[in-house]
Amino acid sequence: MVTNLPEEAKAQWRKVSEAKDPETKLKELQKFYSLTPKHKGTKNLLKQVTRQMARLREEIEIKRKKSVGSYVSEWNKPKHGVGRIVILGNNYLLVKKLFSILSNKAKNIFSYWQFEPVYGIIEDNYVQFQLVALPPLGISDSADYKIFNYIKTADFVIVALDSLDYYKRILNMFREKGIIIGYYKVNVEIKKTATGGIRIIGVSLLSKKAVKELLKSYKMYNAIVKINENTSISNIEDYILNLSVYKNGAIIILNECIELYDIKNYTNISKVGCIKKHDLVEYLLKKLSLIRVFPCSGKKEEITKPIILKKGSRVVDLALSIHSRLVKYFRYAIVTRNNKQIRVSKNFILKDKDIVFIKLKAYD
Repeated sequence: MVTNLPEEAKAQWRKVSEAKDPETKLKELQKFYSLTPKHKGTKNLLKQVTRQMARLREEIEIKRKKSVGSYVSEWNKPKHGVGRIVILGNNYLLVKKLFSILSNKAKNIFSYWQFEPVYGIIEDNYVQFQLVALPPLGISDSADYKIFNYIKTADFVIVALDSLDYYKRILNMFREKGIIIGYYKVNVEIKKTATGGIRIIGVSLLSKKAVKELLKSYKMYNAIVKINENTSISNIEDYILNLSVYKNGAIIILNECIELYDIKNYTNISKVGCIKKHDLVEYLLKKLSLIRVFPCSGKKEEITKPIILKKGSRVVDLALSIHSRLVKYFRYAIVTRNNKQIRVSKNFILKDKDIVFIKLKAYD
């Protein structure tokens, strides 16, 4: 829903976006809250701002404790590996069991009730994902608040259940908190730039003029905006105001096997089937649009562990991920795919499991 914010509030949101430290951001958010009209159209926005202010107060308090040598919460650990995969549910025994099956942690690594995230790794053939078991939902409003905020840092969400009876209720709970799990046709991405004006990428029914006017009303004059045919003005404004967060996710039922279900949206799922840990790693790579590319020195026996890239990456992206020298002196590359070798340029699109040898120009 378009909130029809007054110009003063939109200008204040720009100050919120530009704030670098938690203290300044909290101060600017409080001003934004006071400038925002209180009516049905701004209800979700005000909820989100209230949650964000509460999170910032907690962050400021943690920072204060850290400065005097106090305990640092597990909630603030950095990401590790290819991506962050979280497991949660309302049955903690089930979460614990699934975490133990998938991760490299011992089964007794944590007690029955854990009030902070527990970290492990799910690994297969040199691909590592950070695996995180979250506390059970419903312990308290405070714990749920931390859980839902933590989910926003995740790349993929696994909901562990003992049956499918409750999945709609749990997914709807996420939705009410502004976390929408599943595959959605709507896509918005805005990247601010220093110059160049507002550039719109993608096919959409929206007029470019309407999109540009909306961004300019939020004092955004230079940006690359990626949208698709299903994007509305409301979707773009929701993105700017951080009202909704979209996450990929799946449901796992632990019975005789690890039974995996794709989450399409909060009312629709589809069964993938029984899987093993290896299958889950492959599934996660596909769902997160990641590919494995193997750089080599030209000899088959010297193929190294893979470099993980986004789907659609080019040879030049691989070169950049290794060393800028490979880009500067790039001559051509030999890509081995399906046991066939191809000589390619730096703009050649790579696929999963390609083996790449980069030939360089002579240099001093």
